[in-house]
Amino acid sequence: MEYNITRGTVRPRRTSGWSKYNRQKVMRNSFIDSIHNKFRKIIPEEQHESVIQTDNTGTNQRDNIRGSNTINLATIFTDYCDKCSLHGLKYIGDLQLHPVERMFWTIAFILAIVTAAYFITFLYHKWNESPVIVSVGAKATQLISIPFPAVTVCNMNKARKSIAEEIINSKNPDDDLNKILLRDMCDDNFSAYNTPVDDNMQNRIGNWDTIQNFMTYVRQPCHEMIRSCYYAGNLEKCDDIFNPSLTDEGICCSFNKVKRDFIFRNPRDLSDLNVTFPLPNTNWTPETGYPPDTATGTQPWRPRGAGSHLGLTLVLDANTDDYYCSSTASIGFKIRLHNPIETPKVAEFGILISPGQEYRAVIKPKISNASSSLRTIPENKRQCVFSDERYLKFYHTYTQRNCALECEANYTLATCMCVPYYLPKDADTTICAKKDENCTTNARTNTGGLLGLFLGFSFLSVVEVIYFISMRLWCNVIHRQQHAPNQQKSLLLSNSSHVSVVTPYPFAQ
Repeated sequence: MEYNITRGTVRPRRTSGWSKYNRQKVMRNSFIDSIHNKFRKIIPEEQHESVIQTDNTGTNQRDNIRGSNTINLATIFTDYCDKCSLHGLKYIGDLQLHPVERMFWTIAFILAIVTAAYFITFLYHKWNESPVIVSVGAKATQLISIPFPAVTVCNMNKARKSIAEEIINSKNPDDDLNKILLRDMCDDNFSAYNTPVDDNMQNRIGNWDTIQNFMTYVRQPCHEMIRSCYYAGNLEKCDDIFNPSLTDEGICCSFNKVKRDFIFRNPRDLSDLNVTFPLPNTNWTPETGYPPDTATGTQPWRPRGAGSHLGLTLVLDANTDDYYCSSTASIGFKIRLHNPIETPKVAEFGILISPGQEYRAVIKPKISNASSSLRTIPENKRQCVFSDERYLKFYHTYTQRNCALECEANYTLATCMCVPYYLPKDADTTICAKKDENCTTNARTNTGGLLGLFLGFSFLSVVEVIYFISMRLWCNVIHRQQHAPNQQKSLLLSNSSHVSVVTPYPFAQ
């Protein structure tokens, strides 16, 4: 505001448009400078050193911001590669490595992703094309429609001490074969076939009748191991409900297992124990169940109800004073619950029972039924078979367990030219001895999946091992050769103060 002396009135002073534009420009530049100063305080100092600022125009400010974001993304990516748990990324983001090394790990990481994507896609298509649906249906089922599980009890003692000492101290030439078999069973460093014996004895060592007679002679019988038996609250005679059975733990005692005529297809042609069953048996199968009008007391027995008082109760005697050699590093029993028509594997899957202790096992049955409409679908799509769709050479009823045991027996025979005593085989098949233990062990184990036991192991872990023993070593050698001249030059420069220079001509001074 200014006074007009002539008129004596007060009015606003008129300003030109140009001066008004200059004042707005100054205010706008001041505002932009304040914003820019605040933005410079946020960005680290080392980022401003790489940005060239010429003026305060909007274009240069956008270039500065874009350059700062690029540097931040590179830093974030390097930090992510260094701290990420994925295999291989830490080598990709390591700027101290040779470019060839980083390119190698980039290619390996991409190949791993492509491989994983391939298998994921394959599994997705398999899941998408599978027509079988597994559903859980709440349906009441009577206990009498399923059998009580078979129970197999094995003493860890391979040979009774009293019998073993009798064999060792015997002067009878007929016991020479038993001495060899005893050492072959109990001595890990002994091999019967490395012992100088005649051809007749060597042939008898691999004969089933010889093995059966020896095992029956040295093992603890069932009537000495099982002292008392109760089933469904009733006291039973143990010799009637328990029978000797052949397992990978030796000769054991089995309850509620159907007789061999219902397990094997040709029981008389097989090398197995000849056991008599005093109680009536029936041809029960998991798929067809009990035949019509089957009596209640027919084996396999059916459960009478829930609770320990209606189950199976046993009193076992380990006879620990008569232990000569154990199958494990302890004493006691191994118990396995299994299907009544299957041969159990007790050595690795049995429940350990210590002497002088009381144990209770809870049984929870699980029934899986297949709809008859699945028969119209090809086997390769439904991924399962009915029992009448597959023929087994040895077993009468097809189950997954029986099929696996028969496949193991056939594969072991083809690989080792012998079969372990507990697997199904013909009567004239050679029995594997300790000298064949490595072969039979390799035939018995699925190596697949063992690498999964090492937590964190993956395909890139193998690549990492190969990388450190090949490319990393080569790149280190190349790196040293490239930096060797520079190191020599820097060494000469550092020692130049100690070198005296002789002037050849006086006037050069």
